[in-house]
Amino acid sequence: MSLVAGLAALEHQQYGRAIAILRQFCHRHPNPNGKEYYRAQIALMQAYQATGQKALALETCHCLMASPYPRLSHWARQQRVLLQPRPARRGLKLLIGAMLSVVLVALAALGWHYGGGANLQPFAPTAQESPPIASDALVADPDPAEPFGLYLSPAIQDQLIAEHLGKRPANPPQLTERDTFYQIRGSSAAELLDEIQFRSPRFDHYSGQTAIATASLKPRWRLEVVQMQQQFCKVATVETHADVEYTYPQWVDYDQAHPRLQQRWNQFFNAVVRHEHEHRNILMRALAKVEPAVLALPAQGDCDAVVATANGVIHGIIDESNEEQRRFDETDDHPDYYALRTMMIEELHSQSLF
Repeated sequence: MSLVAGLAALEHQQYGRAIAILRQFCHRHPNPNGKEYYRAQIALMQAYQATGQKALALETCHCLMASPYPRLSHWARQQRVLLQPRPARRGLKLLIGAMLSVVLVALAALGWHYGGGANLQPFAPTAQESPPIASDALVADPDPAEPFGLYLSPAIQDQLIAEHLGKRPANPPQLTERDTFYQIRGSSAAELLDEIQFRSPRFDHYSGQTAIATASLKPRWRLEVVQMQQQFCKVATVETHADVEYTYPQWVDYDQAHPRLQQRWNQFFNAVVRHEHEHRNILMRALAKVEPAVLALPAQGDCDAVVATANGVIHGIIDESNEEQRRFDETDDHPDYYALRTMMIEELHSQSLF
């Protein structure tokens, strides 16, 4: 297997394949002075880091520290600081700050310009494009006279961002609800049904039919991104919110009606409320999927691209939710919806007897 194949597998995040190829290459070309040998070792260490095999990554790092190339040895020593197990939690905040400083100093020593740390910011589209970190090679020619061009794998990018942000609580979807009503009058089930047909909202968002009641669902979200050294960008915070406005029939002369009709109305109205609340629940379940899906997206070199990708994921989740809303309208057929209709039939039958 060639070194090129191993580097290509790593670049495409095929970590298992990359490890197998690179280990075989190092075994077949054990040249402690060869540049390709150390390229393979560096790539192997990154593959170990990406798969969480820190012990093997640390072992490879020790091998790189013995390199005859001073710049490479220096970089390996700094990587060892990242890979070594962390001490007890006492003074953890101070330690994380110190470790991040060490990483930034190391990157600066390797030719990666330090521009002032990571910035957490609400996304604001910009016409300026941030150049991506070197993507054409993992490491430049490891010659002492040449600076290293460092490639940070997605796992290492996530590690740097996580250390900067610290542990953040999850943001569950927030909900704002509001009830509105249209008035109806009647002293019989038939009159109430006629009033609903005449005065109800004429269009339901999902069924496309005349609606007894409606739930207007408006999802919205807010993204914050963190950008490290103008080199890579990732979504750091996701906030979701649902604004729901219900419209129900309001029977204004309810108190003057016969108790039996009141009982049937209560049965019917409670079923309608349950139906509209399930529309809300479908949306809230969808919004609960947004934060983990967006935070799992990899870092990219440009914040505009990061937010565009995140919005695409969110719109996909909302589209799936809308399909579920339509299916719910098509299949929900609770018996209590017919409480007024059955009473109307009873009323007509009673009238026919006289």
